[in-house]
Amino acid sequence: MKKFLSLSTLLLMVLTISAQTKIAPKMKKGMKKVYVTECTIKALSEDPVKVSFETKYEVTDATSDGYVLDLLICDVKSDAKSNNLESRMYSLATEVLKDIHTTYATDKDGKVTKLLNMEEVKKQASKALEKLIAKLGGSDSIPEGTSVESIKSDWNEEAMLESVQLSTSPLVLNGKTISNGSEEAFTDKKGMKMRRTYQVNEDGSIKATAGIAVTANEIKEAFQNMFGGLKFDEGDEFIEGMGSFIEGLMKTKEETTYTFLQDGWVKTIDSVMSFNFYGQEMTISTKVKEK
Repeated sequence: MKKFLSLSTLLLMVLTISAQTKIAPKMKKGMKKVYVTECTIKALSEDPVKVSFETKYEVTDATSDGYVLDLLICDVKSDAKSNNLESRMYSLATEVLKDIHTTYATDKDGKVTKLLNMEEVKKQASKALEKLIAKLGGSDSIPEGTSVESIKSDWNEEAMLESVQLSTSPLVLNGKTISNGSEEAFTDKKGMKMRRTYQVNEDGSIKATAGIAVTANEIKEAFQNMFGGLKFDEGDEFIEGMGSFIEGLMKTKEETTYTFLQDGWVKTIDSVMSFNFYGQEMTISTKVKEK
């Protein structure tokens, strides 16, 4: 009997460890979802900036390969200083895309595969950006080192597809098969290589923990390549000055928990990302919930 119980316990452990969850929310033409996002950014010594907005999702068509999904950001609110674009950089992308429809193609599991109206999005977003900058005082209000063109350069299909693959997007897990300890590599919005590890909880929720997937030397080499492949000695002032920056960057981490509705769509997302910049911590806390 004792041997039987031991074998049963072992079998239960194996089943638990090997359990897999396929994320494939139910979709059909005409289906609609609305999510409310609330984000708090604590940047260095600045006062926290709070941004909130709604995102409306509508399945507008069903194809042999999957679905067509329309996204619309609306009701954007921010307490960033209205006359300071630098303070509003955190909410700028969201504000510019307000009331602009972005249309994506997905596979049968709801995984986004293509942006269908990129040119229309670029045209409308450019007009919105110009109006916003004019409202804030013109080009002189743009932070040093930033230009209108550099902001517009992020409006391409690759960047837009990455935006729906961020940890705080209700679509990010679609099409994934997740088990305890499963890992994936990805690149965050800063271009940093990260590695995400998943945990499937007993209540059906999923926790994702992410951290830097490169070494300090790799970061150092990347900076050297930015300066035309120049080589620096260990005692070089540039290298010494990078020490604190690299040390803080290596502490970048992100923890996100997802809960789900009966139809497989995400119900809530609770995410905290933090990293250290020259001894000062920056945190981005995001909560997303179905309305």
